[in-house]
Order: sequence, then structure tokens, then C-alpha cells
Amino acid sequence: MWALVTELLFSFVLLAFMVISCQNVLHIASSSVRSVLAYIHTQLDRELGENEGVSDEEENVTTRVVRRRVILKGDEAEDLHGEQVSEEQFTDEHGNIVTKKIVRKVVRRGKGEEGVQELLIEGLPQEISEPDVDGEQYMSYAVLGRDSKVGF
Repeated sequence: MWALVTELLFSFVLLAFMVISCQNVLHIASSSVRSVLAYIHTQLDRELGENEGVSDEEENVTTRVVRRRVILKGDEAEDLHGEQVSEEQFTDEHGNIVTKKIVRKVVRRGKGEEGVQELLIEGLPQEISEPDVDGEQYMSYAVLGRDSKVGF
């Protein structure tokens, strides 16, 4: 009887040691995996240049290019210059300073079907500085494309 109790007690002690050693093995394995992942993360940050930190002097520049073409007919279009550039600066809802640059240029001058001068302008039609030009003189208006680029 004493032999059975001693064997049973000995088995419980061995089982306890085995459970404790398994916990230690799991702890060692999980810390090894964590350290390997941390090393990989630092290597990727170094390759991407993200370990230097972001300074206040650094600017995030976002550029959005919108191109529109307008065809004008009429004598009022003769007074438009070859190219006009205007800039407007404002702060958006996120606190970023935005500079809006508008370039209007005459792409082509020619004669229309009725012998009237036809003018093709690139730029925003609502901001053409000619006061005599009204909405009825716009023959066609189309957004040719929108390109978004982000640069640093």
C-alpha cells in the first residue's frame, strides 16, 4: 500500500515539474518570437527610413492636378492672354495650408464654322478674368482627367 501511495505521489511531483517546464518552454518560445518580430520591424523601419523620426521642419506635400478644357466662341475671347497664373492660399478643415495654383492658357486659336474665332482654354472656366464672358459662350466643357500624386 505504501508503495502505491509513494508511486502516486512521485507521479504527481513529476507531472508538476513537467507542467512547470512546459510553461517555461512556452515562455521562452514566445519571447523568442517577440524578439525576432521586433528585430524584423526595426530592420524594415531602417530600410524605409522611418527610424529617423518626423521633424517639425518636414512638410507633407500633396498635389492634385485637375485639367479642364473650355472652348469659347466670340469676339470677347480675343482679349485673353496666352497664359495666366494665379495662386490662392487657404487653410483646410484639418489645419493644413493649401496653395491653389490655377494656370489658364490658350491652347489653340482658330476659326469656327461661321468664320468666328474659336478659342480653346485650359483652366477653370468660372475664374476667367474676362468680365464680358458669360455662360452662353461656353460651347463645351469637359473634365479631361484627374491625377493625384503624393510626394515628400
